[in-house]
Amino acid sequence: MNDYLKSLEIDPINSVVYDNVAMCLFRLGDEDKAHEFIDKSIEINKQTNQRNDADMPMLRKAQFYESQNLKNKALEQYKKTLSVFPNSEWAKKKIIELSK
Repeated sequence: MNDYLKSLEIDPINSVVYDNVAMCLFRLGDEDKAHEFIDKSIEINKQTNQRNDADMPMLRKAQFYESQNLKNKALEQYKKTLSVFPNSEWAKKKIIELSK
């Protein structure tokens, strides 16, 4: 994770790096900080449209909620993702799955 943090010093608006840091933090058990970093990644994507797969940070946030057994929050996040990215197949699939 330290390498990712160093990368942010060089490129502080790289949404991919924020996403990667968020995943590391989540896996290390720092869920609150992970959500902060994924929110930053989402915000950067909104402002810059850096990637073709720009739905990933929003999907990752929903995955965090799923891992925390917060099904309703995950479902809402997938719906939010689909509203911004109507072609997101993963969001469509997860909405169906979590709506059962």
